[in-house]
Amino acid sequence: MNQGSIPRPTLARLRWFEEGRPPLTLAVVDGESDHLAAELQSALSTQTDGLLVRNCAGLAGLERVETALRVAEARLGLAEGATRLIASMADTARAVLALQKPVIASPRLIGLTWDRSSLRASLGCSDPSPLLDQARLQLLFAAAAAGVPAFEWSVSDDPKSDEDTRALGFAGVSIG
Repeated sequence: MNQGSIPRPTLARLRWFEEGRPPLTLAVVDGESDHLAAELQSALSTQTDGLLVRNCAGLAGLERVETALRVAEARLGLAEGATRLIASMADTARAVLALQKPVIASPRLIGLTWDRSSLRASLGCSDPSPLLDQARLQLLFAAAAAGVPAFEWSVSDDPKSDEDTRALGFAGVSIG
């Protein structure tokens, strides 16, 4: 597959709850893509503050992305480890189960997030659901164990829901 056939990455915005922390613009890539290397190369060519990796199931998924990212950074002449990552690690039932094992944070990993609607579709359940609430809490535990903040995934920037999200221990929201 040539580089021209890989579409430009979509963008997400990461907004911190902490006052004074500027929002980040992140290129979104699929951690399970068959064309991960090309997607990373395209994403790194975009002016962003880092990457939001969707479908990053557990430590194995994170290691797959890290390996491909090291190669992409080298090809573009970027310093190894220069690219910051937010990993979406609870988008499927398999990913939530992978959170039972510790996520070892790399220096480039700046947070974990999850996509409630993707997980709902993966499980085939309704929303609200205790299954979704359990996955949300599991992501918070995984982020705390890895020593990184957790972010709630949202399709819109609705400040009204921030208080509940902040009260649970999330550091902000990723919007995309």
